[in-house]
Amino acid sequence: MIKNFSIGSHRLGVDSCYIIAEIGSNHDRDKSRAFEMIRLAAKAGANGVKFQFFKADRIAAKIDLPETRLNDQFSKFGSIVYDLYKNMELEPSWLKELKSCCDENRIDFLATPFDENSDFAIRLERADKKV
Repeated sequence: MIKNFSIGSHRLGVDSCYIIAEIGSNHDRDKSRAFEMIRLAAKAGANGVKFQFFKADRIAAKIDLPETRLNDQFSKFGSIVYDLYKNMELEPSWLKELKSCCDENRIDFLATPFDENSDFAIRLERADKKV
């Protein structure tokens, strides 16, 4: 039997759904773009927005090998996978402002932490986590 549970401010159960707008790292390290994505998700009726929170140093090696080189569509971020991740990092200093923007737009703030340090930062802002 499915029991009721909560995600953010929403109580869910067998007859309900929860819509997550995946922002991930698509803000391209542009805070105003992240805010606009939150507003658009709320306007579209999403219940929550989810960001990815990681540090390039923790998830990618800074090595230039054929396997780590970026193809042309990602060349604006650099030449290797590490560069891409580095340019997609969510700044820890943004967390409080992103959470406030979510609160103002009545949408839940969710995050996927990729390592223990990211998890700690997310817990400080009381974001729900999606794994």
